[in-house]
Order: sequence, then structure tokens, then C-alpha cells
Amino acid sequence: MLLAGAAVPLLARLPRALPAVALAGVAVQPRAAWGADLLPKGPLPEEAAGDVRFLLVHHTASANGYAQAEVPGLLRGFYGFHTGAAKGWPDIAYSFLVDRFGQVWEGRTGSLDGPVKVDATGGSQGFAQLGCFIGDHTSEPPTPAALDAMGRLLGALARRYGIDVRPGTTATFVSRGSNLHPAGTQVTTPTIAGHRDMSRTSCPGDACFPLIPSRLIPAAVTAAGLAPTAAAPTTKASPPSTVAPRPERPAPSSTAPSSTAPSSTAPSSTAPPDTVANEPAPAAEPGGPTPDAAPAPATVPPPLELAGGVVPPSRRGNLVGAGVAVGAVTAAGALLAVVLRRRGRGREGDLGDGAARLQVVQAGSESQDRPGPGSG
Repeated sequence: MLLAGAAVPLLARLPRALPAVALAGVAVQPRAAWGADLLPKGPLPEEAAGDVRFLLVHHTASANGYAQAEVPGLLRGFYGFHTGAAKGWPDIAYSFLVDRFGQVWEGRTGSLDGPVKVDATGGSQGFAQLGCFIGDHTSEPPTPAALDAMGRLLGALARRYGIDVRPGTTATFVSRGSNLHPAGTQVTTPTIAGHRDMSRTSCPGDACFPLIPSRLIPAAVTAAGLAPTAAAPTTKASPPSTVAPRPERPAPSSTAPSSTAPSSTAPSSTAPPDTVANEPAPAAEPGGPTPDAAPAPATVPPPLELAGGVVPPSRRGNLVGAGVAVGAVTAAGALLAVVLRRRGRGREGDLGDGAARLQVVQAGSESQDRPGPGSG
């Protein structure tokens, strides 16, 4: 009987397996699952409505190689240390804790019900809820299961208290006092931060702290159901084109297609500015020169038209000689007319002189029509 009676108080203190409580989709083991008999040693006030402005990540700095069955005992040990002479806090300091197996535990009494105020080494600035990894992450990072669970927990708390945890989002408040931010100091912090951002401490460890922006914040954004911000796009912009835009074309010349030319001969106005293509040659106007034909030299005279047809430029030198001959014949005809008029007057001497002159003129004309040496 004594053994049985003595054993009753001990059995009453052992953790009991209780169903998990859902916190915005995250399964949480309640305080009663590890410390139903460990009552707070002082009042636990809540934050005022709207005063949970950011979330803070911690680690317990305890050993990492624990078994899953040992977790309730570890929590009880934390409670004893925090409420003892070393710290003097009214309850375990953290709102929630995450073990290396990915299980989430309620810490400070009442945290599942509302925003109970918390404590922390170095002072608590308030305005936050705390999530703590069970383990020492000075040189060893949290396990993937623990990181996944912490990300989902932070997202659930963000959803519950209306905190925007997207990258680049900050919260501003007046500190209630810490060894880094004295009371009355205005503090601006990312809405998910590490303990070392608020107090002079190495918590949550060098192997964990860089994972807050790279792993925990993106996981929390997803768990909270928040759309990504413009500062963190989900798709990669295409690199700018390395092809310079085509310059504006000059006004068309007289050989360019007219407004009635078919549109297929002109570049399309809908082509993108960085399109590189050979531009089509302009079409020739009806009856006009072809675009790629070389224009005739300006020094070449136009064809000379005579009664017998067109005389090409190459033969115009002979035409000059022919003109001289024609002129000589015309002169001879005129002289003959003079002679005939005088003959009518009965002056035979004059006629003889005119005939002699005609012979002289004809002889000169024949010498001019005769080709010279080496010709043709």
C-alpha cells in the first residue's frame, strides 16, 4: 500500500500522451503533454491586441543527440532552469519548441490560446512570440525535419496574428528593455528575426542564424498563404537583348516605292525593334529604272535623232565630217543659181567663171568626203 500510495504522486507527474492541438494547420503537443503539473510561478499577461508584431527564433543550446522519448523530460528541465534562481522567470521562456524529429510543443502556459508575453536571455523587448529549436546549433544546423516544422509554425503564427512575414517586411516598436536595445529605444526589425537581433547573445547559433532568411522565411510565407512580393519574384526576367534597335529609316527617295506599291515590298511596321533581317529592296516604279541599275553618267549626251534614225555617240565624229560635206554641196548649189541668173542676162563670161568656180568647189567637196589614211 505504501508503495502504491507513494507511487501515485510520481505517476501523476509523468507526461501523458494527449491528442495534438491544431494551430492553423500545425499539430502541436499541448503543455499538458509534458508539464500538466508544472504551474507558472507568477502572472502570465498577454500582449495587447495587435501587439504581436514579429516572430523570434531561438535554440536551447542543449545536446543534440536526444531520443524522441526524452523530449518531455528535456522540456521539464528547461522549465526548472527558467523558473529557478538562475533566471527567475515565471514559466518556461518560449511560446513553442520544435524537436529534431519535427514535433512541435507548446511551451509557456496558455500559448495555444493566445499571445502570452514571453521572456528571453538578455531581456525581452516584447511584441513577439518565440519559436525555439531544442538543441545546440552553434556548429550543427537543425535537422531538415526541424526546419520544416519551424517554418510551418512561424507561418501558422503569422496567420494567427496577421503578421506579414514576406522578405523585406519589417516591424517597428519601442523596446521594453534588453542588453542590446535599452527601454525606450525605437527598434525596427524583420518580422522574422533571430534572438541575436534583439539581445547580445549567440542564439540561435551560427549554423542556424543564416537559415532564417534562406529557409525559414520562405517556408513561413508559404505556410501563411502569402503571395510573394515584388522584391522576391517567382520567375526569372529575361536578359536584355544585346541587339541594338534599328535606327529610324530616312524618307524615301524618288526611286522608292510609291504609296500604291504592294505592301509586301516594304518592311512590316509590326516587326519588333530588335529583329535583325535584311531589308527588302524597293520595287521599281512602272517605266522607271530598276533600283540596282547604275545611272548613266551625266557627261554622256542624249541620243541624237535624225531623219534616218538615232545616231549613237560613238559615230558622232563621222557625223561632223558629213555635216561639212553637206554644207559644201549647199554652197555649190547657191553658186550655181547665181550663174544661171547671170546666164539669163547673156553674160557668157560670167558663166564661164561660174562653171570654173563650181568645179573648184566640187573638187574640195570630194576631198573632204574621201576617208583619210588608216580609217575604217
